[in-house]
Amino acid sequence: MASDQLSVDFNAESQASPARVVMVSGGLASFEAARRVVERYGRTGVHLWFADTLMEDEDLYRFLDDIERILGMPVQRMTEGRNPWQVFEDERFLGNSRVDPCSKKLKREFLRRRLRSKFHNQAVIIYLGLEWMEPHRVATAQRYWEQDNYEVDFPLCWEPFLFPQDYTSIVRQYGIEPPRLYAYGFPHNNCGGGCVKAGLKQWALLWRTFPDRYRWHEEQEQKLRRLLRKNIAILEDRRGGKRRPMTLRLFRWRLENDEKQRGEGKKRLYETLPDDGWACSCFSSATVGGADQEQFLLQTTSGEPFNSLTAVAVT
Repeated sequence: MASDQLSVDFNAESQASPARVVMVSGGLASFEAARRVVERYGRTGVHLWFADTLMEDEDLYRFLDDIERILGMPVQRMTEGRNPWQVFEDERFLGNSRVDPCSKKLKREFLRRRLRSKFHNQAVIIYLGLEWMEPHRVATAQRYWEQDNYEVDFPLCWEPFLFPQDYTSIVRQYGIEPPRLYAYGFPHNNCGGGCVKAGLKQWALLWRTFPDRYRWHEEQEQKLRRLLRKNIAILEDRRGGKRRPMTLRLFRWRLENDEKQRGEGKKRLYETLPDDGWACSCFSSATVGGADQEQFLLQTTSGEPFNSLTAVAVT
């Protein structure tokens, strides 16, 4: 690049244009989405919004600073005021891969309120960093935001079509480093690598790379189990063809025991885990929607009766 700041046409659009709000997650895809919007429409009328879950990796904020410098405009940082575990406690429900009260409260509903408050008399176009390779997520997000009569667009579905590895090359062309979670192997830069939508492999990765952070989540899960007096967990044990809750504590014990007992030449347990889900889809509605979601909540919150033994180990 000839310059470390994006060159844009300030006259690309007039003041009468709609407000263009780019939802910035702090990841590489949302940076490229924001870059494309600013490049196409100029900075006038464009707003970069970041909703902080108060559970982000520290390096995310460095990356936001870099985005501001490269695009030559501020990222408006805002927070609902709670972190995901506080939402679970208030909602009396532990988020999982199918229902995500955390992103519903801290991102989608919060940002909808902010949109109505700031642009109540102005047309708004929302831009999301979803990719051309995931049409199902694009369609879900479009339905969600259009129910409030917001137009939705997806800059990563514009030509040229890119792949995730291309985003890394682009940010480095501007002289900045990608967020560090990518270097550790995480596919996203959200919630510090700990997400209820993630599966065994991502939680094992968090245990390996940020053990203190993993233990914090483990403690929060135990606290919620005691509060709700239910045998609930983020993860599932599916061995033997049965599905049952597996706490983060039990999963850690298994990972630690594998490290101690693994025979020479055998693969580590975390190397054999399936790619059974990675975060994240915070700006689109939950996988289960509408009446189906309400029924799912009724089924899952009933749960199994709490047993003091299961707070220590679920077999």
